[in-house]
Amino acid sequence: MVALLVGAVVTLSFRIGPAGSGVLAVFPVIYTSIIFILHCRVGGPATAAVLASAIPGLAGFGAALLTLHLTVVALGSAVALVFALAVSVAWNAGVYAIRRHQVTDEVIE
Repeated sequence: MVALLVGAVVTLSFRIGPAGSGVLAVFPVIYTSIIFILHCRVGGPATAAVLASAIPGLAGFGAALLTLHLTVVALGSAVALVFALAVSVAWNAGVYAIRRHQVTDEVIE
């Protein structure tokens, strides 16, 4: 499976450029790994719920990468990585707080 992914990335890299190649190389591997591991352990419905819940987290990952891209030249790699990590942690903490608040509201009603 990894060899097929590498072949696809190498084949398409001339058309989609380095940014597209990076996305194509990372995201399918993460999701495919989660699918195989969880499906065998907890079944299809639970795996689908995990994958659906992971989408906002991926948005936070994208925001962290954007932060890294925008700050690395001006601030240096170490500081930019710290800022990117902070954005990712803050985003996911915000998603967690919002979901927790929604669950609390549902329980109260």
